[in-house]
Amino acid sequence: MRLVRQVNEDEIKVLQWTEPGSGWIAKSWPRGSISLKISEIVAQLGDLVFYLPEGRTISQHELDKHEAICIAPHSITVPQSAFPAEEEL
Repeated sequence: MRLVRQVNEDEIKVLQWTEPGSGWIAKSWPRGSISLKISEIVAQLGDLVFYLPEGRTISQHELDKHEAICIAPHSITVPQSAFPAEEEL
């Protein structure tokens, strides 16, 4: 039997990479404010890279199409092993 997870269409789960070894900080953002939130983080951290939770990179214009995304500073390489398992979302 496969369990179906309820998707909140009004929010997106965002996992923001912190310092290596510290992992991800989970947040929920209203879908309508993704661009504003990204701008705020870019102002603090500089350029960002956007990923799906399995580690595949995506472009900024694709963010609102997904249930969960991961973001990290462009200057940091996130190891593939650090991406969250689906059960952790």
